[in-house]
Amino acid sequence: MNTNQFKEKQLLKKLFNDLWPLNRSITGNDVRKSHRIISKIIPLKTFEFKSGRKFNDWIIPKEWNVTDAYIKNPLNKKICNFKENNLHLMGYSIPINKKVSFSELKKHLFFDTKQKNAIPYKTSYYKKNWGFCIKYNDFKRLKKGTYKVNIESKLHKGSLTISESYIRGISKKEILIHCYTCHPSMANNELSGPLLATLLTNNLIKKKNYFSYRIIFAPETIGSNIILNKYEKHFKKNLIGGFVCTCVGIDNKIHFKMTKQQNTIIDQIVKNYLKKNKIKSKIIPFNPSGSDERQYCSIGYNLPIASIMTTPYGKYKEYHTSLDNEKIISFSKLIKIKNILIGVFKDLEKCYLQNLIKPSNKIEFKKVRKKGIYPIILIKKGEPQLSRHNIHYKTKDHKFADNLTRSIKWLIHYSDGNKTLNEISVISRIHLKELNKAILVLKKAKLLKLKKI
Repeated sequence: MNTNQFKEKQLLKKLFNDLWPLNRSITGNDVRKSHRIISKIIPLKTFEFKSGRKFNDWIIPKEWNVTDAYIKNPLNKKICNFKENNLHLMGYSIPINKKVSFSELKKHLFFDTKQKNAIPYKTSYYKKNWGFCIKYNDFKRLKKGTYKVNIESKLHKGSLTISESYIRGISKKEILIHCYTCHPSMANNELSGPLLATLLTNNLIKKKNYFSYRIIFAPETIGSNIILNKYEKHFKKNLIGGFVCTCVGIDNKIHFKMTKQQNTIIDQIVKNYLKKNKIKSKIIPFNPSGSDERQYCSIGYNLPIASIMTTPYGKYKEYHTSLDNEKIISFSKLIKIKNILIGVFKDLEKCYLQNLIKPSNKIEFKKVRKKGIYPIILIKKGEPQLSRHNIHYKTKDHKFADNLTRSIKWLIHYSDGNKTLNEISVISRIHLKELNKAILVLKKAKLLKLKKI
C-alpha cells in the first residue's frame, strides 16, 4: 500500500466512524449533521426543501427527529434501546408514552426469523405508525405482562436536505454521481455509497477535468425525484451519463447494472473497461427493482444512469440488518472502485474527444406499432408514490418484493404506450396472468389505462 492509498484509507475510516452513529432517515437533523461532516472533506452546497412540497408524484413528509426510545419489560429493564442501536426504532415512528400488554406490543415488534441475532431495518415514512425492531432470539425470551413503551420523537413541518458538489470542467457536458444518505447505521447498504462518492469527489477536485461532475447526496427515491424536477432540462441537454453508487463496500467482484437503454456510452465504456483490464465483474440488465437508478431511468426521463455495486442489495445475508456493520466493509475495495471509476471517466473522455461515440439520450421506437394491448401509465414523470394511491407493497421481510409488487414495478417502467402487454411479459419474464393482476390494481387507482390496436 502506497502513501496515498494509506491516507485515503485513513480518511475513509474516520469518515465512517463519524457518520456511523447518526440516525439518518429521509429527513432530520442527523441527515444535516451527516452532510456537514462530509462538507469538511469536499465542497458541498446544501438545499432544503419544505415538507408538503410535491415533486412529480411524491410529497415531502414531515421532518422526523428522535431524542430517545425504548421499551421497559415487566421487570422494568430497558430493551430495544434506541441509544444502544438506532435500528431498534422503526423509522418515522410517532411519539408514544404508554403501558401496553404483551399481545398489543407484539403487533409493533419486527424481527427476522432467518437472521436470529440481527436487528432488522424497518420504516414507515408515509403512514402513521410506531414500532421497534428486535433480534428474534431476544423476542423469544419475552414474557407476558405489562410493558412500558417510550418514543420521544417529533414530526413537524420541517424540510428535507439534499447536498451536491459540482466540479466544473472544460465542457458543460456532465457526469452524475448519486448516492443516498437516508439510512441509519448500516455499512454496505448505506455508508459505502457516500464514502465512495466523497473519496471520488476528493480526487476529481484535484484534477483538470474535461467533463463537469455533479455529485448528489440525497434521500433515496424522493430525493432523486427532487433532483430530476430541479435539473430536468439541464440533464436532457448536458448529461453524458452517470452512476448510482450503492452497496459498494463488500470485497467482491464488480456488479454493473446497465442503464434502461442498455446501449448508452456509459454501458459501452464500462463493459469495455472491465473487459480490457480483466476485472472480475458481472453485468446485470436493467430491471425496475433497486435504488435511485429506477427514478433516473423512469418514464418521462429515461436518462443514461447505471448502477455500480460489489454485492447488490438483497444479495447478502446481512442486508437491512444490524449485521451490516464495519465487519463486512472493505475500505481497500472502496479505493479500488474509485480507481475503476476514474479509469472509466478517462476512457469516456478519450472516446468523446475523438468522436468515437456520439452521445444520445434518445430511444428510437418503430413508427408502425404491432397489434395488441398497450398499457399506458398515467403518471408521466417518475414512479408514482404508490402509497398515496392506496397501493402498498406486501413484502414479508422488507427485503424482497412479492409477485404483485414486481409486476407493478415493471408496468410502471414500461407502460409508455410503445410496448404491448405481451412484450412487457417477455422483457420482465413475468406471466401475463400476474401482469393482469397488477393492471387491475393500477387501473383501480387510476394510474394506468389500456389501449388496443
